[in-house]
Amino acid sequence: MNKVMTKTVLGDLSIRKADSFLSRLKGLLFTKKLESKHCLLIVPCSSIHTLGMRYAIHIIFLSKNNTILAIRNNIKPNRFCIGPTSTYKVVELSADSIELPLDIIGRKFSEDKL
Repeated sequence: MNKVMTKTVLGDLSIRKADSFLSRLKGLLFTKKLESKHCLLIVPCSSIHTLGMRYAIHIIFLSKNNTILAIRNNIKPNRFCIGPTSTYKVVELSADSIELPLDIIGRKFSEDKL
């Protein structure tokens, strides 16, 4: 999985990209914690689960061009979450950080190619 520091609508984030079958399958499983200012970008992806996870996460559903389609805050372990119809990417962040503001829906998550 690639890791890159990127300017986003939420500030600078260290983004780890899961874009292969195995990296998407593993996701954040077997991790004890997701650090603040770190996130996992899953591509392609339109829904997530937190089965087997040890902590809650915030979710951002993105379109192909990085437009924020929906946000789900504080998804607890052992849950499923399905994105809007045109979801192509999902960003997972630690729920230890502040709740994601809903007013960023419709904005670009990042101008960089993710």
